Amino acid sequence: MDAVDYSEAQREHLEAEGDTAYGTSYPMATCKDVENAIRAYGRAPADKRATLRAAIVRRRAELGCTMPLPETWHLEAD
Repeated sequence: MDAVDYSEAQREHLEAEGDTAYGTSYPMATCKDVENAIRAYGRAPADKRATLRAAIVRRRAELGCTMPLPETWHLEAD
């Protein structure tokens, strides 16, 4: 999965830049991070999933990532 272990300082920096989903959770500095966040989506607390999904969609667009989003996300948005 090529997960990157970010230090707490790195996570705080990414949070300050707006490159995390919420707090220091789900850092998304690269397209691989976005892909990992998509895979980890189901492990997020239920009350944070909408925030995480919005952050993933935003960062995917900002970074120009091309991986597909889960089909169910398109259905939920309709």
